[in-house]
Parts: sequence; structure tokens; C-alpha cells
Amino acid sequence: MGIGNRIKATSLKHPVSMNRKVDLYLSENMGLLLGEYRVADRSDLLDVETSMTGQEARMKDLENWRSETTEKLSSTRSRLDRMKTKYGVE
Repeated sequence: MGIGNRIKATSLKHPVSMNRKVDLYLSENMGLLLGEYRVADRSDLLDVETSMTGQEARMKDLENWRSETTEKLSSTRSRLDRMKTKYGVE
């Protein structure tokens, strides 16, 4: 019996499971798949988390700016009303 027949007989007797085939395919082609389909990996998730942290800080800064501006507007309006009353301007 030749070597080709022995390999065929062994592969028929002990077939490779679908899970094993998928694992082999992924391990051989992971780099290509990541590039082609832009699949996220752990480093991408860390980048997103860092970006979200920066965005949260910006949002807090904007909320602080908004509250300060609202206070300034209120103060300016009250001063304007007092000036109108003092000088009789409508």
C-alpha cells in the first residue's frame, strides 16, 4: 500500500472536526482577515476606550462652560435691568 492510500485511509478513519478546521483556518489567516474585514482586536478596543475617556472630559468641560456662560448671562441681564430702571430706558 502506498503512502497516499495510507493518508486517505487515516483521514477517513479519523476525520478532522469542523471546529478544528475552523481553528486551523483562522490561525493561518488571521492577519489577512483582520486587515481585509477590519475586525477589531484588543488594541483597537483600548484605543476606543482612551478616545471615549477624552470625549467624556471634553463633555465635562463643555458643561462647565455652559453653566458659567448661563451664570454670566443671568448676571448681565440683571445688571441691564437695573440700568434700565436707573436711567428710565426701555
